[in-house]
Amino acid sequence: MNIDRKYSEIDMTFKWETISKEKLYTVLEESSTRDEILGYENTPFEINCSGVERAEQQLNNIFKTLTMRSCKIIKSFRKKKLKKKKPWEDRELADVKKTVSNLAKLLRINPYNLNLRNNFLGHCKLSKKLIKRKKNQFKKEIFSKLSALRDTDPKQYWKLLKSLKYENTNNKIELQVGFSRNY
Repeated sequence: MNIDRKYSEIDMTFKWETISKEKLYTVLEESSTRDEILGYENTPFEINCSGVERAEQQLNNIFKTLTMRSCKIIKSFRKKKLKKKKPWEDRELADVKKTVSNLAKLLRINPYNLNLRNNFLGHCKLSKKLIKRKKNQFKKEIFSKLSALRDTDPKQYWKLLKSLKYENTNNKIELQVGFSRNY
């Protein structure tokens, strides 16, 4: 068999094109394909589960060779899931996270290096503090905007409030607690 085996069976999908019909006829006319089909027809299979499975396997192999040689092979790609960016994340936080991930990779390679370990733990601590500070700063800005808009522009106030409600359903900002802490 002259089949390109660089694709795994899971990633293969086939597309029937206008040329595929002629390709199928030429593949069926080849002696190797004819011999494979005749071998399947002449093989006596047992009348039990193992015989049926063997017949199914052989027939699937015939169909697979026919499709691989006549149809266009399309390799499917998995789309990367993009993480939703939090509203308080900025370039500074992204740089610190990237540094932490690079240090983690180095630490996996050399786990017994104490200087590297201390550097990694220090950057993790810095990252956590920075996230906490940015999150609190974001909440304070939102509460100040809400308090300013409540009296001047109620329409914008409710628009901002609704956007916060639908933006993050798992981690709701409690208004009473926020106002009592900040004012």
